[in-house]
Amino acid sequence: TEQMDACHVPSIDPKVKLLMALKCLAYGVSPSAFQDYFQMSESTGQKCVKKLTAALAHDPELNEKYLRSMSRADARRVVQMHLEHHGVAGMIGSIDCMHLVWRTCPMAWRGQFKGKEKYATIVLEAMADHTLWVWHGNFGAPGSLNDINIWDRSPLYERFID
Repeated sequence: TEQMDACHVPSIDPKVKLLMALKCLAYGVSPSAFQDYFQMSESTGQKCVKKLTAALAHDPELNEKYLRSMSRADARRVVQMHLEHHGVAGMIGSIDCMHLVWRTCPMAWRGQFKGKEKYATIVLEAMADHTLWVWHGNFGAPGSLNDINIWDRSPLYERFID
């Protein structure tokens, strides 16, 4: 909402705050990347991103459509889409793991989360189809695991087996 700041000057337009948050999420960068463009401090940009993601996460309509697990009908449709697009039968998507530095890793867990990089990392596992629709995301595997071991522990793997 549009408000007045402490000096009784209109605050930043809500549309600008929304655009800042959307750009940060779309490009996967910190709000500091758009500080100069939007004339907005990094802390205000971070608040915008947090408020937008909280609103999206708690909206029942969006959750029903975008934050749901893949159903059997979805799986059949995606397999057919990949067959038509790539000519590969049985392909449900592409899965990848990304190791992210975990600066605030508790000292008791450092050994478990320390990988080949010699510092604590935590793994983000994601699966998407060729349209970039993300069907699966799992965050939290220790960085000391390789991709095959992460896949063995994945909830997605368990769902496929079931």
